[in-house]
Amino acid sequence: MKGVTKYQIEILEAVKKHKDAGRHIDLDELLDSLSWAPTKQSLQFSIRALIAKRMICKVGTEVRRGRKRVCFDLDLEGVRVFDPRAGDPVPGLSDDLLSSVLEGV
Repeated sequence: MKGVTKYQIEILEAVKKHKDAGRHIDLDELLDSLSWAPTKQSLQFSIRALIAKRMICKVGTEVRRGRKRVCFDLDLEGVRVFDPRAGDPVPGLSDDLLSSVLEGV
């Protein structure tokens, strides 16, 4: 994948893992889930870069562990890392069926 580091891929995987479990991840959970030990500042830098590439997005704040925490989710480009067909006009529709639907329009 062009322009994405192995560290950023690991961040995306951690965000996806939490999303698949039914919840969003916050910065401290993200720090704890990575195999490497970045500082908070370097992780924030990587997050800003992923936000600029539309790979992750902020989804608001939640009170966790007694404090308000910003939570993250995969954005469209981040979803495409794991599912290249994401964002197609009608996801999951076969090409033949999609063609026949479009011909009828």
